[in-house]
Amino acid sequence: MSAIELQHLFEEALSRLARGDFNSFIGSASRFANMFGLDLDPSIYFYKSSLLERSVGSSALTRIEFSNYVLGQVLLFRDEMALEAYRLKAEALKAAYQVMFHVVERLEDLFHSSILRIVSFWILRDIRVGEAFVRAETTEEFSMLGSILAKCLLCKIPLEEISCLIEDAFQVYGCGQALKHASAIRKMDYVKLLEKCRARFKTNYLKLNAVVSPRIGRVEETFEEEVKLSYELHRLWYMWLEEKPNRLPAPFFIIPKAYWSSGTLPRRGSITVRPFRFPPFAVKGRTVLNTLFGVLGSGKTVFLNSMAVYRLDRGGFGLRLEIDHHRRLQAQLMATPLHRDHPAYDYVVNVEKLRPRPVDVISLVIVRKDSDLKYAKPPLRIDRIVYVDNPGAFHLGPLWDKLYKPGRLICLKFVNMHVTGRAYTSLLKSFLEFRAERRGQPMFVQIEEAMMGASAKVSMMYSRSMLISAEEVEMLVQGLRGLGLSSELSSQRPSYIIVSARGQASNIFAGHMAPQDVEAVFEGLPEKGDFEIAKRIVNDGTISFNDNFKWFLWIDKTSGEVRFVRSVMPPCGAEISDMNPAEIFEEYNLIADGWNRVKRLTSEPLPEHEEFLPERELERRQKARTSAKRRDEEVVITL
Repeated sequence: MSAIELQHLFEEALSRLARGDFNSFIGSASRFANMFGLDLDPSIYFYKSSLLERSVGSSALTRIEFSNYVLGQVLLFRDEMALEAYRLKAEALKAAYQVMFHVVERLEDLFHSSILRIVSFWILRDIRVGEAFVRAETTEEFSMLGSILAKCLLCKIPLEEISCLIEDAFQVYGCGQALKHASAIRKMDYVKLLEKCRARFKTNYLKLNAVVSPRIGRVEETFEEEVKLSYELHRLWYMWLEEKPNRLPAPFFIIPKAYWSSGTLPRRGSITVRPFRFPPFAVKGRTVLNTLFGVLGSGKTVFLNSMAVYRLDRGGFGLRLEIDHHRRLQAQLMATPLHRDHPAYDYVVNVEKLRPRPVDVISLVIVRKDSDLKYAKPPLRIDRIVYVDNPGAFHLGPLWDKLYKPGRLICLKFVNMHVTGRAYTSLLKSFLEFRAERRGQPMFVQIEEAMMGASAKVSMMYSRSMLISAEEVEMLVQGLRGLGLSSELSSQRPSYIIVSARGQASNIFAGHMAPQDVEAVFEGLPEKGDFEIAKRIVNDGTISFNDNFKWFLWIDKTSGEVRFVRSVMPPCGAEISDMNPAEIFEEYNLIADGWNRVKRLTSEPLPEHEEFLPERELERRQKARTSAKRRDEEVVITL
C-alpha cells in the first residue's frame, strides 16, 4: 500500500471517529492491525461485547453460559451484563486507539512530517462538526468522546492519558442501559455510579481539551497561510486576449495532470494553467449537453457565468432558467460589472487582465395581474413585465423577435414559487419553438439548480409544477441534437436529477459532492486508472471548501478523457455573500423608481396556449369534453 492510500484510509477512519461512529472506527483499526501484523486486535473485544449485548434479553441459563464464556465469571442479572458489554466496548476502543497511534507514527515516518501537517484540512472541519453534534443530553459524554479522541490522536496523546476518559464515557452510557433492566433496589447504585463517572469525565475532558484544542487551533490558523497556491496563466491566455480584448478568451483553465495524478491536492507552490477553447455551440449535429454538479459554494454559478459570457461574446443568444426562491438574483447580477468589493476583483483585473463589464441581460417577470408584482423585488430597469392569462400555458410568439439580440441573455425573475415554477416550463417550451424557427443562430440554454426542474426526488415529483418541469426538461434533453442547442444543467444533487438528463450528458463537470451523489456521477464509468484517482479527489472536500482550489473534474464522454479544470472568473457581476443584490443594483443605477417605470413587454395578457399544457392536463381536458358531449347526447336521447 502506498503512503497516499494509507493517508486516505486513515483520514476516513478519523472522520468516522470525530463524528462518533465508533463501530466503523474500531473496524478500520482492526483491518490496520491485520495489515501491519500487530498482536493487538480491537475486533476481539468488540465481538465479545456484542455477544454480551445480544444475550441481555435471553434466559438466565443462556446469560450464565455467555458471561462465563466471555468474561470467565458468572453474571446473573441483565443489568450487569449490559454494563459489562459497554466496558468491553471501551476496551475495544482503547485497543483501536492504540492501533491508530501506530498508524500515525507510520505516516510520520513515510512523509517525514508531523501528522498535523499531513492530514487534510477537511478532517479538522469534521472534528468541529463532531464537537457540535450531540445526540441527546443523556448521552452527551458519548457524543463528545469522538471529537476529543480525534484531537488527541492528531496531537499524539498516549493511551495512558485518555484511558479513564474512554472508560467513563462508556460507563455513563452503560449505566443508562443497565437502568432499563435493573431492579428497584439496584437502580440507585447505577445512578450513583453514573453521576460519579459523569463528574470524572467532565474533569478529564476539560483537562485534555485545554491541552489539545490550542494545538489544533494553531494548525487551523496557519493552514490557510500554508496552503497557498498561486496560479500562473499560460502565455496563450494573454495572446488570445490581445487579439480580441473584449472577448473572454476561454471559459476555464486545464490543471496539469502532474498536480493531481497522485490522488492528493498540492498544498503550496505555483501551478501554470492552460486556457481551453471549449466548443461554444453545437456543430454538425453533435449534442452539447454539459452537467455541472457540486455542493453549495463549490463555484457552480461562477462556472455557469463563465460559460454564458464565453458564448455571449461569440454572438450567442441564451436563456437562463432558475426557480430563485432565495431571491439571490444571480443571473440578474450579470447585468453589472464585477464589483470592486468582490473577493476576486483584484485577481480578475491584475492576473486575468480582464476589464470588468456588464452583460446584456433581460429579466422577464411573468405575472397574471399587477398584484403579483409585490412578490418580485426589487423592480429593475432590466426587467420586462409579461402579462399572461395562465403562467402554465403561454407563448411569447413574435415577442421573441423583440427580445432576440446576439450577445443577450434572457432570464426569469422570481415572483412566487407557484407562478414561477409554472412559467419556467412555458418559457422553455416557447423558447424551443422559437429556436426551431431560427436554427441557424447560435443559442444556448442554462438551467440553474436543475433538481427544481428535472427532479427524480419523490417529494418534488409529487409537486405538480415540478413534475411538469421535469417532463419538459426531459423533452429538452431528447431534442437538443435536432435543435442544435448547447445546454448546461447545474445541481447540488445529481442523484435527484432524472436519469435521462444525466445519462445523455456530453461533458460532466463535478466538484465535491455527498458520497451517494459521487456514485450517481461515476455510474457506468470504469473503476480504474484516472477514474479511480478522480473519484478520490471529488470525495475530498478541499476542492470546494478551500478557495485556493475550486477545481472541477471534467469527464469528456465522447473521448473518455478525464481532466481537472478551474473556471475563469468572468468580468461580469457575481454574488457577494455579505452584500444584498439590491445594493449592487442601486450602485449601478439599475433599480427602477417603481413597477410603473418598468417596461411592459406587451400591454395585453398573453392568451392561454393549450398546446403548451402538459400531457396529463391535455388528457384531463379531453376527457372532460368527451364526458360533457356524452351527457348532451344522453339529454337529447331522453327528450
